[in-house]
Amino acid sequence: MGAPLVTVLGSCRQYSAAHHFQVTCIQEGLTYPHYSKEILQAVRYLKSNTLRPEQTQACFRTGLLQKGPILDYEQMARAFRDTDVFLLEIASRLCYDWQGLVVHHIAVEPAYGFADAASVAIREQTDAEIESDVLEIRSLLSPRPMIVVAHITTRKSGKRYDLVRLLEAICARHGIIFFDPAVLLEAHPADKLYRPEPVLAHYTDIGHSIVSQEYKRLISGACSI
Repeated sequence: MGAPLVTVLGSCRQYSAAHHFQVTCIQEGLTYPHYSKEILQAVRYLKSNTLRPEQTQACFRTGLLQKGPILDYEQMARAFRDTDVFLLEIASRLCYDWQGLVVHHIAVEPAYGFADAASVAIREQTDAEIESDVLEIRSLLSPRPMIVVAHITTRKSGKRYDLVRLLEAICARHGIIFFDPAVLLEAHPADKLYRPEPVLAHYTDIGHSIVSQEYKRLISGACSI
């Protein structure tokens, strides 16, 4: 077997995986999801083409950015079928409901010009809902492995920290691989790992290099199980 093919459903922080593995076109071609319900919708779409073209323009980051529907479904569906391991970042509890679907968070930002932004309802997902989403995602991806990745946390309190601990507990209960970048990066100076921003959200090249080594270990291990 050759090197594993990886699909990323998460933010640019997961670019680190491309240091060691081939990554599919899905992240750039479809979306950078932030929350579990958004990942679940993307997986259903990739597996079964569950959305009409005009819905993809609203639901996915790429559709919102290009102000048009996703046109290369078949290419992404093939990449989805060929994927060996999935890297899924759950970074937020906030869910953006719209007409029985969910949308990427930029849909409510005026700069992106989504015409029906006023109809998007923002809410917080419950612990039980997130766990249910994670288990359904695993079922849809099975038998291929998935790795759940948490957002960066820089302090041990607050809503983001609580979400990380929830994801850790869910993954432990159900035998899902979990990666908390904050644990790995505690031993390194923050100014080497993160770009200088008011809220730390992006890795430097050094940060990506360090994180990539952990992805190499986790992804290789997941594909050998």
